[in-house]
Amino acid sequence: MSTRSPKGTGSIRERDGRYQARFSFIDGTGKRRQRSEMFDKRTAARTWLNERLAAVGSGRIADAGTLTVGDYLKDWLGSLGMQQLEAATVSWYRSAVERHIIPVLVGVKLAKLSADADRTLPG
Repeated sequence: MSTRSPKGTGSIRERDGRYQARFSFIDGTGKRRQRSEMFDKRTAARTWLNERLAAVGSGRIADAGTLTVGDYLKDWLGSLGMQQLEAATVSWYRSAVERHIIPVLVGVKLAKLSADADRTLPG
């Protein structure tokens, strides 16, 4: 019988006297990604893993890879029809994104986007 942990809990295993912490998440393109790190102590591995799992749970971790802001926003705008939003709200979101964000950040990779990027937006 297998003693696998439930999905979404990550794992820690011993390798050559060190500890490897590993977790997986779904990135911005919908693909499952894995990240791992090696540690000298199990407690350090557990701390790192808990921090990453908390970030995944709050939506702060997404491996954007080569995805650009423009591509992400176009995909997001396309998904708005799936949500229960008023037509006027969708129209306003689309207008704001296409007029103000995409022209400035269209080629910026999501992985390179920072909190300072809003300073480059006009207005």
